[in-house]
Amino acid sequence: MRLELRQFIDDARELAYTDSLTGAGNRAAYVDAIKYLNSQIENGGAEFMLAVLDINGVKNANDSFGHEFGDKMIITASEIIKESVGLENLFRIGGDEFVVIIENITAEEVEDIFHKIDLRIVQKNSEIEEFKTNMPLALSKGAALYKANSDVDVQSVFRRADAAMYADKAAYYKTHDRRQRR
Repeated sequence: MRLELRQFIDDARELAYTDSLTGAGNRAAYVDAIKYLNSQIENGGAEFMLAVLDINGVKNANDSFGHEFGDKMIITASEIIKESVGLENLFRIGGDEFVVIIENITAEEVEDIFHKIDLRIVQKNSEIEEFKTNMPLALSKGAALYKANSDVDVQSVFRRADAAMYADKAAYYKTHDRRQRR
């Protein structure tokens, strides 16, 4: 009976902290990660990177090609990110928005991760027929490393990463139609 109860609790926890579409951590898991990192900041032992990734054009994809296609974009993007950073570091915090948190990482390693993600997106866009005919998958990305001398909490790191992501998105839309139809 004790073993069954333990299994039930473990299953309930997994459901409570996992995004059902992607298998990534959900918003509740992200909030727990923030609490942990904020306690690390208070104790003076924080060293982490936070990245914000957002899929370009999902609303238009849903409107033009249906929610099944939009879900395929979200699932594919999450798989690509998971391959690059590991499931334990990935959180889906909104419809098409993801956060990655990795401790003890350098700016160069973040650049390598982003490059790997970009290469996998190109590969998936050439392999998946719907991305070739309907709309290609594209991610905007921004990252920030925690700075002990200026960041007072995780939210300040998030704001810098989010601003970098929106700058990346703006640069993307300077060369791509917002509707992204082919």
